[in-house]
Amino acid sequence: MLYLATASTGATRNAMRQGRLGLMAQPGNALGPHMVPGVPWAADNGCFAKKWDPDKWLAWLEFNRPHLDSCLFATVPDKVGNHWATVGRWKKWAPRVRALGYPLAFVLQD
Repeated sequence: MLYLATASTGATRNAMRQGRLGLMAQPGNALGPHMVPGVPWAADNGCFAKKWDPDKWLAWLEFNRPHLDSCLFATVPDKVGNHWATVGRWKKWAPRVRALGYPLAFVLQD
């Protein structure tokens, strides 16, 4: 199991370099300066923080395609606290994420 964290501190980035942590990234903290080379990462969508913007999110995924080789998954947009709305978003957005080459992750909701 690998815990994914943000690369917000030097200590966190060092733990990533040592293989003790992976990187969880989302639009707004684009990988560029936050990417730790060789560290497994995942693409979050920002829905929980209510920051999801479809155009910005797709542009961010496109921007980070050069890092696909170390990407564990991309979370397909979900609706916090609403399983059926999340299923609806999955049906709409999963094909677009897959077309960009990302492994897909479904966010479970109760």
